[in-house]
Amino acid sequence: MPRPRSETPKEHTSIIRAKRKDGWTYVQRVVSVYDPKIKNSKRLSTEYLGKLPPGETDLEKLVPLEPRRRKGSLKADKISAPAKEVADPRDQSRIIYPLDIVFCVILLAAMEGKTSCTEIAEFWRQCRPC
Repeated sequence: MPRPRSETPKEHTSIIRAKRKDGWTYVQRVVSVYDPKIKNSKRLSTEYLGKLPPGETDLEKLVPLEPRRRKGSLKADKISAPAKEVADPRDQSRIIYPLDIVFCVILLAAMEGKTSCTEIAEFWRQCRPC
C-alpha cells in the first residue's frame, strides 16, 4: 500500500556551504520541501548569509555580504535626484506633468533626433497613450 501524500509538506531549513575557486566559502540558508514526483527535495528559497575566509570553518567568523543588485539597475531616487536640484519656473497651479517626466520625454525625443520644441511636442503626442 503506497504511503499517503501530505497536502501541506513540511518545509526543511538547512545551512549549506559552497566553496569557490579562490578559497572563500559562501554560506547559504536553503528552505526546501520534499517532492514525491521527482523523489527529491525542491528548493523554495535561498538566502546568502555571508562568506568565510579561506581555511575557516567557524561560522562566528562569517563576513556579511553586501546587498546584491542587478547589473544596470538604479534606484528611481538616483535618477530623479538631478531634476529636484533644478528650480521649476512653471506656474505651479497649471503643472500637469512633473519636471522629471518632462526631462525624460526630452531625452527620449533627442535620442530619436528630434530636438526642436515642435518636434518634441509631436513626439510626445505620438508616443503617449490616449
